[in-house]
Amino acid sequence: MASPFDWSLISPKKNDPHHFRYFFNDLARRHLPCEDAELYPAGAGDLGPEEFSEESRKAMRLAGTSGRPVIDSRPDRLFLPLADEGGLYGIAVLEGGDPALYRKYTTKKLLELGEAVTADFKALQARALDPLTGLFNSVLWGEHLENCLGRRDDFVLILLEIYPRARDAAHAHAYLQRATGTLDSIVGPGIPLFHFGSGLFGMLWHDLDLGEMRTLADVILYRLQRDGLDRARMGQVRVEGGNNPDFAKLMDQAWKAVVMARQRGPFAKAVYLGQEERRRHPFRPLSAPEMNRFRDMWRDEEIFCVAALKSDRDGQDLGKLLGAHLGTGEHLIEVESGDFFLFSRGLDQVRTATALAELQDKAAGESGGAFSAGLAAFPCAGFKRSAVPVNARKALRHTLFFGPGTITGFDAVSLNISGDVYYNEGDMNGAVREYRLGLELDPRNVNLLNSLGVAYVRLDRAGAAIACFEKALAVEGDNYMALFNLGSAWLTRGRDDLAVGYLEKALAVDDRIFDLVLQLAELYCRSGQYRKVVELLDAGEADRDRRADWEDATALRCLGEAWRNLGENRRAMECLQQANVFNPRDSRVLSLLGELYDAEGEGAEIALSLCREAVELDDSRWDNLHRFGQVLYRQGFRQEAIVNLQKSLRLNRFNLDTVRLLEKIYRETGKGRLAARMAEKLEKITKKA
Repeated sequence: MASPFDWSLISPKKNDPHHFRYFFNDLARRHLPCEDAELYPAGAGDLGPEEFSEESRKAMRLAGTSGRPVIDSRPDRLFLPLADEGGLYGIAVLEGGDPALYRKYTTKKLLELGEAVTADFKALQARALDPLTGLFNSVLWGEHLENCLGRRDDFVLILLEIYPRARDAAHAHAYLQRATGTLDSIVGPGIPLFHFGSGLFGMLWHDLDLGEMRTLADVILYRLQRDGLDRARMGQVRVEGGNNPDFAKLMDQAWKAVVMARQRGPFAKAVYLGQEERRRHPFRPLSAPEMNRFRDMWRDEEIFCVAALKSDRDGQDLGKLLGAHLGTGEHLIEVESGDFFLFSRGLDQVRTATALAELQDKAAGESGGAFSAGLAAFPCAGFKRSAVPVNARKALRHTLFFGPGTITGFDAVSLNISGDVYYNEGDMNGAVREYRLGLELDPRNVNLLNSLGVAYVRLDRAGAAIACFEKALAVEGDNYMALFNLGSAWLTRGRDDLAVGYLEKALAVDDRIFDLVLQLAELYCRSGQYRKVVELLDAGEADRDRRADWEDATALRCLGEAWRNLGENRRAMECLQQANVFNPRDSRVLSLLGELYDAEGEGAEIALSLCREAVELDDSRWDNLHRFGQVLYRQGFRQEAIVNLQKSLRLNRFNLDTVRLLEKIYRETGKGRLAARMAEKLEKITKKA
């Protein structure tokens, strides 16, 4: 087993345009008066951006073949070849800035400036990379974060804790390598990925709206869970440009968010909220003095209603607007946050809604003012009096979906929406509480049942999740999300037989979500239905441009495995080589490639090395161990083959191929008793099948 450290990271290599893309722009602009700089690998003339004209592509190819700078004057664009002792390693594409760069700089001067860029590039590599994971290290993180703070940009700081349960340092390293591969394939070159040691990763997310940020965070945690990692916790801090937060304080806030996520579950996230942000939470509880004001009003009341109000016009004072129009038994209450509540004595939700509609008409008639309201009444199911004001806030959140001037009563949908708020914040226990309260109001609500089941999945409570999805299907037998979620949940429990049926039914209802296609493809691979894999994935090739890189990587791996088992080795190798580009740390891709290289005579040492690396990355997969043992046997390493095949058999006691191969090796090595035992085991497995 080789050392896990890679000390060769101090010289430019073919992958560096991918790894350093984010930082190269600043580095190049220190030496060259351009506005933008992009680094492409040497020989990538045919892989330039789609917006390049054919003339620009020719210029890029010429720069690569001649080793001299080439200028494209429409628009101003310079293709500058970059080389070191090992030869040409990249082409810098420079645009904008000082026109003299494209008209007056001599070839000699440009090449000298290119040498200066290369010198800085090598210095950056030498100090910027973690030799254990190949990611950027904490030194560059500090510079990167300070630089972003200095620019006064809005961004989100992410700390991701993926601490391994490891038996030794090598096992911990393999665990982190797998996590690194998954993360790198998801975030791509546009988001630099940092490793600080001890399984703590860092990222800065720019130019993402709130929805995109939530989606990316959920995809990361979901993929890490699907890829077999034990746990991963994400802490987020939103940084607004211009606030100029202190570096150390910002990191402390991010760490507090990680600790909060750690308390929430094995695959949880948390957003750091300062005191002001907590005060603005849509469902914040009332303070003790505020609650006492309500208690004084409802103390002797058997029926009452509370409305949470929101002005629909900036600068509008609801107190002045509504105060003169209140009826008997109505009281307007302003709380510390500046929010207003309307207390109605003796009225239920329906009558309060009618009274509020009349109040809206009176207010609008005088000043054109308008407000929205969320209503919550007592009594309501099993809710206590003290829950009514917060329930009104949940109803107000609900009414905002309908636009200004609307009035909505508290119901099960309100609790579905409040549960979604907690879910999006990463508070799965809070989400479960809201969804369950909603189901008390409407036990057959399919959306709530689905939402509750998904929250249970995130809490690693598959049994409870399955029960929710089954209840949803009992109400609505062809509900897509319930079918999809139930199939995925059975998949996590190792019940492929049940999972495939539900996923196929979901696909028949809607085939637009590619993750469903991927889960089915992986199931078909495991059950040996390789022709179905090809039919399923080839049918989706037309939509490939709309898929994420990690989805392409998984699809190509499944296709590669299918073609291999259908005897199309060359097609299989092509798919797996493409998958390896997306994620070089995918142990299954490495293992399959190693087996194929061995079968096709493409290099015994390479085949063995790939299979060995796959097992070192993930020795919990029986198929990795089986393929490694198979390649070892073919190359004459029988004893080592036996060791790996035995490990594979302990993980999957019913794999016929492993049993057959072990029987064969035992007979060839004169171990008759062990061979007979394998033959007996083979007969038992065959009879059960």
